[in-house]
Amino acid sequence: MFVGNKVRIYGRQILITDYADCFTKDRVGKTKEHTFAIIKPGAMDKLGEILSQIEDRQFQICRLRMCQLSRKQALDFYEFRKGDAFLPFMLEHIVSGPMIALELVGINAIERWRQEIGPADPAEARKTAPQSLRALYGVEKASNGFHGSDNIEIAGRCACYFFPQGIDKKPPPTTCQVKNSTLCVIKPHAIEEGKLGPIVTAIMNHPKFKITAMQMFYISTPNADEFLEVYKGVVSDFHAMLLSYLDGPLIALEISAKIEGINTHKEFRTFAGPSDSDIARQIRPNSLRDSGSKYLPQSDSEDEGLESEVEEQDDDNKGHDNNGDEENLEDSSEDIENVAIFI
Repeated sequence: MFVGNKVRIYGRQILITDYADCFTKDRVGKTKEHTFAIIKPGAMDKLGEILSQIEDRQFQICRLRMCQLSRKQALDFYEFRKGDAFLPFMLEHIVSGPMIALELVGINAIERWRQEIGPADPAEARKTAPQSLRALYGVEKASNGFHGSDNIEIAGRCACYFFPQGIDKKPPPTTCQVKNSTLCVIKPHAIEEGKLGPIVTAIMNHPKFKITAMQMFYISTPNADEFLEVYKGVVSDFHAMLLSYLDGPLIALEISAKIEGINTHKEFRTFAGPSDSDIARQIRPNSLRDSGSKYLPQSDSEDEGLESEVEEQDDDNKGHDNNGDEENLEDSSEDIENVAIFI
């Protein structure tokens, strides 16, 4: 529980906006301190491993967004580094490809994150802090893998840049390609149980797929109901399915093809496996749902794009019979089209 989190109490979502008094802030503030972090482009090929490392080192991810900065955006972000002789090299690397912006929560998070990433030069880190993240994943000083804020003011300013509050402020653009891609959602239970890193690693290591966009969301009850509307009458316990999306943050992934000529949607459905994890273990033992259990719903329509609103469905897509049968769920979901998704 931390400021900015959403929790479900008696079926209602509650946003924690601030501490009620100074005593609570003093007692809890340091144990739930926020810091800002970046996984830089040069370390993105080890993203799954790094996410697992972050959680293993007792940090909780409360916000996450994949983006690619333009040079102007990078200059705006690194405004606090003006005058640094090494800034041009930092800029060149940070704009070279997609990166992950993170807001982390933990005990003394700002100081500890700086310690966990290690010295700015990976060569020095390998000598003085061999278990630090820069020692493990950094290459050279410019491409050292990670950014960590120096103090609470800079952390807050950086977090506001990538995760702005208010409709009048826009974050850096998403990396969505919206081309021969499909949606994968990692549900709150999987994140809570530490399965985020292994799932991301499994997808990235697959010869057919790559992750081209990624973002963490706290979904509201109306949005969850709208997103899952097409499953009403298809899933036996729709209400339980709806509530499972409200138990914490979820991660939306855009999955694209590494190779030309494949149908990403159909191929990834096969890789994900049946929605029932027990069935997945029996008939598709190497599927994601075999290892990731039922925490990994995947979009059911070939025509799903990256939209923000539900479009009208054809009449043929409505009124599916519900007999609780896995085969019925697989067959009927093939007809579902035009669902809102949230990358």
